[in-house]
Amino acid sequence: MLKVSASVAHKRPGPEQFSSRSYHAGLEEELPSGISEDEIRERVRSIYILLESAVQDQLEKEEADENSFRPVKEHNRISGYNRNGSNGGNGGNGGNGSGRGGGNGRKARMASQAQCKAIFAISHSLDLQKSEIIDMVQDQFGASRVEDLQMREASQFIEHLKSLQTRH
Repeated sequence: MLKVSASVAHKRPGPEQFSSRSYHAGLEEELPSGISEDEIRERVRSIYILLESAVQDQLEKEEADENSFRPVKEHNRISGYNRNGSNGGNGGNGGNGSGRGGGNGRKARMASQAQCKAIFAISHSLDLQKSEIIDMVQDQFGASRVEDLQMREASQFIEHLKSLQTRH
């Protein structure tokens, strides 16, 4: 048996002079004995992509929380027009162009690059073809590409793929 430990950390400037905020995710996993070097490398790569995605999600969540304190009118004025041409008023599609927005007039945050990489890395470890991934994304979220997922949806899909990994 082989035990792999990995962690990812990011440090960002804090709100006050000479302060900072740290974000960290770690994971320890036992790999089966007899696993090849290539399989170890692929699993470690997948773990780092997953951890990077988790840290990026936290960074983006905090940024969204900080921005959510603005009055809605100011937020809509700053974000401008949505892709569908509306002015971001209530009942809009959230501005992601997919028709799957939250309806609160704010732009939906799209999946991060790290989330997309995590989805493809985990899918690769499950031997899923790209067409199978697209079918799953369409069935579960109505999106035509992984990159069209909203941040929340990408997180849900990553969790779903991780649950498949544990059964695999």
